[in-house]
Formats: sequence, structure tokens, C-alpha cells
Amino acid sequence: MVDKENKVVDLKRTPTQKKFFFVDGKLYRELAKNKGTDLLSAWCFEDENIVHFSYTDVKKRAQKAFDTKEVCVFLNRTRQHLVTHLNAGALRKMPPVVPSGGTTVYNEKFGRRKWSEDHVLEMHDFYLNRGQVLADGTIRAPLNFPNRREVIAMMRHSQVFYAQTPDGKFVPVWQSQDWT
Repeated sequence: MVDKENKVVDLKRTPTQKKFFFVDGKLYRELAKNKGTDLLSAWCFEDENIVHFSYTDVKKRAQKAFDTKEVCVFLNRTRQHLVTHLNAGALRKMPPVVPSGGTTVYNEKFGRRKWSEDHVLEMHDFYLNRGQVLADGTIRAPLNFPNRREVIAMMRHSQVFYAQTPDGKFVPVWQSQDWT
């Protein structure tokens, strides 16, 4: 990803962040894995119990879980911007919160919100539809807003290649994938 000063930004995920994942819309935290027996034990936050999976099945079906800080980088928006639109109902289903042991004045648990790839892409679509409406009725995306392929590449740590135009701007250059 290239930031405003045309510097490449790489998000480093901590080992703890890598332990969270989504399967079928539910948030899990990896407790133990044994590749030899193809077994993965995880805590399900929605059901509040331990679940056992086939490790290879999780590798195929799981989506990564991202913190709000990472989603802000993906969408090039501030945390305040994201939280405001999230509270206003931008998403059909709110990303779950991982409790961190405390409660608010209103007796609500607080913690870190975890976003699945589906949540991030849905928020991306929300921002695309909130752009400036032009005279011909089309909607222009907000300034400095990444396109869908860039967001997916950032989430999956794929490479995005940029070419510099004669006027000094960087534009993404895509290469077709070989599916054979």
C-alpha cells in the first residue's frame, strides 16, 4: 500500500492478532493446533464454548479477523469516521467485540472490535455509495479512496503493483492470474 507521501506501508500483524479468525460468520480465537493430527481447538465468542475443527478445513474456509486500526488503514479513513458510520447503521451486522475484561458506565462490556473480510468489504461499499453525486447521476468515490481490488490485496497481503504516470501520480497496475 502507498500512503499520501508515496511511501510503501506494510501492516505488521502480531501473533495474537493472527489467532483470531471467522468461520461461517462466527468469531473464533485459536487455542491450540496440531498439524500432525489435523486438529485445531478454538474458542467461539458467540457460543461461548470450545470448538474443535479440522486444521485443513479452517485453512480453506476461515477469514482473517482485523482490528479497527487495520480497517482504518485499508479504507484510508480515520477511526472516528469509521465508528460514527458504524454506529449510524452502515453495516447490516455489527462486527463482534472481543471483551477485554472491563465494563463501561452503562454496564456494557468493552473491548476490541474484530472485522471479517466481509465486514470490511461491506463498509467499502458503504463509502463508495456515499461519494459525491455528479450532474449525470453517477457517484464519485471519496478522495484518496482505494478500489475494491486494492482493499482485498491489503487484507490478504497480496502484492499490488503501481506505475507512476508522467504527472507523478501512482496508479495500480493489475496482472491477470493464471487459473490453470
